[in-house]
Amino acid sequence: MKTKSAALFLAASMLLGFIGILGLSGCADTTYALSVSGTEVKAGEYIYAQLEAAQEAVSKFKEENPDTDVSDSAFDYFKQELEGKKFTDWVNDSAVDVCRERMACAELFDELGLTLTADDETEIRNNVESFWANTDIASAGVGNYGTLGEFFESSGIGKASLSTVLTYQKKKEKVFHAYFDADGIEAVSESELRAKMAEEYARFRAIPIYLSDGEGNAITSEEGLKEIDGLAQSYVERLSAGESFVVVQNDYSEYVDSLTPVAEEEETGETAETTDGEEAAVDAEAEAETDNDYDLAEKKGSPYYLTETEQEFLFGMDANTAAVYKGDTYYYVIQRLDINEREDWFENISESLLHEIKDATMIEKIRERADLVNVTLNQAAIKRYKPQTIAKKGIL
Repeated sequence: MKTKSAALFLAASMLLGFIGILGLSGCADTTYALSVSGTEVKAGEYIYAQLEAAQEAVSKFKEENPDTDVSDSAFDYFKQELEGKKFTDWVNDSAVDVCRERMACAELFDELGLTLTADDETEIRNNVESFWANTDIASAGVGNYGTLGEFFESSGIGKASLSTVLTYQKKKEKVFHAYFDADGIEAVSESELRAKMAEEYARFRAIPIYLSDGEGNAITSEEGLKEIDGLAQSYVERLSAGESFVVVQNDYSEYVDSLTPVAEEEETGETAETTDGEEAAVDAEAEAETDNDYDLAEKKGSPYYLTETEQEFLFGMDANTAAVYKGDTYYYVIQRLDINEREDWFENISESLLHEIKDATMIEKIRERADLVNVTLNQAAIKRYKPQTIAKKGIL
């Protein structure tokens, strides 16, 4: 006699077999999420766009709600609102916009008569494999994924979809350069790039003079601070007069050594030999190149070597001047120089400078074109692929 559970299992098996014979003809097709101007966007491409949109949404939410503790275990982004929309709706709408803009950019690519070279295709394939094998996701302790490829596959993003996404990115890059390169439709000149570099970046050298004696005791007396200030100002005067930074730096090192006589006795011979050798071997041009080894760079608004206050002081200086920044535990002798004299730096960052100048314009062009394309949503796929899935995987 068959049990009730056995009967149910048999009935289910028969039903599954029947559906298999019909080829799932009664189910909605969710292999694509939407179509843009008649071209279907695969589900994997849409899910990748969801991931990008979700990351943007999280960043935007944090900026707009700095007092909200998003690290609280009870906090759920998907119970929040963003720009007047439910968080889920914002992510999904943004993902659709991403797909729409990719297709719009591809249309611009074709209209401009651009093509992908064999090297471009090879780069895309290599990048797909590199993404797939990336283990950063494992080292970050997100989910149980050994590689980024494992995460993508578990999320419904296949290699073909990733390849398509990277192809759109390459096309966008080519459209960007077709417009804004030196020989482009809306060319950006080298002088504009150099002006941007001088505005956004500072080239400088610095000598920190610590407010302590040779035994590590803080200098707080008026007399002691006056001596340090005088020393710092003398370095400023020498640098302003055109003296080599290396020579001034070495003089300060000798001053520090003089505060610790034992160290001076042990190292004097070697230091004197090295210094004498260098001064005899280098001419003024070589000395300047040695000075360049001390060059540092700061990007406005993104302090790296300096604190925020120190950076403000630096950007308040004119190029080719020197000054003293007075901190609580040290004084900084800062020499700011003309950044455009570093041709190697300009070559290295000219691409990023071009993007800083024209990225916003490029986005406008793509969005204007995106407003003209027709989008048809596959509602079955939109309902199936939810951004909450990303959160459950520990990504948000």
